[in-house]
Amino acid sequence: TSAVKRDPNWVNAYGELAAAAQGLNLLDDARKALQTALRIDPSRPALHRRLGEVELRAGNPAAAIEHLNEARRRYPLGERGLVETVSLLVQAYDRFGDRASICREIEEYRRLDRLGTMPWAPQVDEAAERNHCPVKPS
Repeated sequence: TSAVKRDPNWVNAYGELAAAAQGLNLLDDARKALQTALRIDPSRPALHRRLGEVELRAGNPAAAIEHLNEARRRYPLGERGLVETVSLLVQAYDRFGDRASICREIEEYRRLDRLGTMPWAPQVDEAAERNHCPVKPS
């Protein structure tokens, strides 16, 4: 908070403020900090991803999907944040109840994480099973 007061245009300070608020489950505060950061610099995919994650935790899957798709659009291929974003999209569509989109995102996740080594792989596999998505290729 002190850093933001000293430099109200310091995007990273808002990101850290959002992370602290999210860690304390102060989702409205985290949302506000991320929205401010994005007004200053809308090009950062991690901020869009984190806002999507906040919306997902707040029980707003439609808003989460919007922000996560914006993050995906901005991440370069091969970036670990892209894989995390797609795993969050699987969760958001799962909560939204859109089976076709869940399966599409699971397929994309598997394409990005061919070895299934990312920490989100078990959650994605559970969502695939729960939603009867095509079996993971061997």
